[in-house]
Amino acid sequence: MKATALNSQSRRMNSSRNIIVGLSVQVIILLLNLIGKSIFIRTLGTEYLGVNGLFTNLFIVLSFAEHGMGPVMLYYLYAPIRHHDLEKLQVLYHYFSKLYKRMTLWMSGLGLIFLLAIPLMVQTESALPHLSLAFSLYLISVLINNRFGYKLHMIIADQRKYKVHLMELIFDGGTLILQIIVLLMTGNYILYLSLVLLKSLLFSGFIEHVVKKMYPFLRTETNISYVLEEQKEIHKKIIDVLQYRMARVMMTGTDNIIISILIGTIWVGYYSNYEFVIMGVTSLVAVLFGAVSASVGHLSAGDPIIKQQKIFFVTQNFSFWISGFTTACLAILVQDFIRLWLKRPELILNPSIVVVILVNYYLVSNRNVIRVFRNAAGLFEKVKHIMFLAAAINLVLSIIMGSIWGLFGVLFATVLSTVGTFYWYEAKIVMKYLGNLGLGCYLKEQMKGALWTISGIGLCFLGTGWIDGSSYIGFGLKAALCVLIINIWFAWVLRKSNAMEIMKEWGMKLWSK
Repeated sequence: MKATALNSQSRRMNSSRNIIVGLSVQVIILLLNLIGKSIFIRTLGTEYLGVNGLFTNLFIVLSFAEHGMGPVMLYYLYAPIRHHDLEKLQVLYHYFSKLYKRMTLWMSGLGLIFLLAIPLMVQTESALPHLSLAFSLYLISVLINNRFGYKLHMIIADQRKYKVHLMELIFDGGTLILQIIVLLMTGNYILYLSLVLLKSLLFSGFIEHVVKKMYPFLRTETNISYVLEEQKEIHKKIIDVLQYRMARVMMTGTDNIIISILIGTIWVGYYSNYEFVIMGVTSLVAVLFGAVSASVGHLSAGDPIIKQQKIFFVTQNFSFWISGFTTACLAILVQDFIRLWLKRPELILNPSIVVVILVNYYLVSNRNVIRVFRNAAGLFEKVKHIMFLAAAINLVLSIIMGSIWGLFGVLFATVLSTVGTFYWYEAKIVMKYLGNLGLGCYLKEQMKGALWTISGIGLCFLGTGWIDGSSYIGFGLKAALCVLIINIWFAWVLRKSNAMEIMKEWGMKLWSK
């Protein structure tokens, strides 16, 4: 790659490119993951699947510090990138590098505590060998990824996330292919995880080379003592976000741990199949909102509030369509998909559990707009306390309801604690920032979006109920009809909205280019 200056293209063009590349890459990665998970279950079995799900959940807990520091770094990079203040960018970049180094040391200590607790958290019928070694390999990989996360944030803040997606395609895609080969040839879980560690080492070296080539002015480290009049402010925002993320992880990242301890690790494996599908769809939706997050950040760094209001409500209507479309497709297709994919009836969960999984998905998906605008505006300190309250409620309810109703109870506890706390509170904070619009304005729109989604699901059930989805042909026909029906429905309900007008304009410009 040639050395390049900061990005000077329009926000719309950057968002379009990030979305197109991001979605394309994510689809390829998801297909490879789908093949890999099928072979994983066939070669290693459901108990290892449960262990892998538990490890993944533990590393969500472990990564809360990096995910907390990342939004703060992005927030502080937006303004100097917008104003081409290279000196300030240089100082910020090296300052966050030092902060990430400290964070990695702290995470290492927490990881060692988890390592000692592994025998207590894994509840399987047969003893599985080398679990501590497996966890250690996973742990080192996560620490390496998190240590160099600040380099990726520089590219993302510059509205070039498509470059990150392309690098992920090369390294993640290549690793998945090698893992599939290793599972087919050896069935060795340790060797399977060793490839993840190798990928982390190679990717961290490559991203360092790329950032140096793209932003040569970052190579020289400046005197950080010069920095930052806002040093105290940065530390405060980091602490605020870390507290928020810690609470968020306690809220959503502990479900598999509770399921493993209360119900059994094998149930983590059963649930992880549905979680895999949900996370796959979530990752595609996240590409859309991740692609525009830097654009919203630049918008918040200098545009008038009236323009920010307009973009918020346009983006919210897009979110209703995307969340409603994906929720409807999951509701109609997920059971048939699991049945066709895994071909094992015992892995099909009760419909009541699937309903709760879908409600949780909708609540997460439909909050993307609030999250993007909250991070872009730097409103980190406003929500940390409500998240701790939500996490405490969720933990208590999960233990009580999980003991009574099993997996359904653990997942339903997340729904109750979400709706009762931060789902409305975060919206209240963002509405206040956007010119004191008021929570009632937001909730009215949310009610409309929910009713549109429920109605769309009903139409999809009526339109596809006559099709047997147990064969590949039947499933394909059912999926095609579902996609057609739900998109026609949302195109009709949003036909007079600003979102539809912008979508038409955007599509025509993109086509012409």
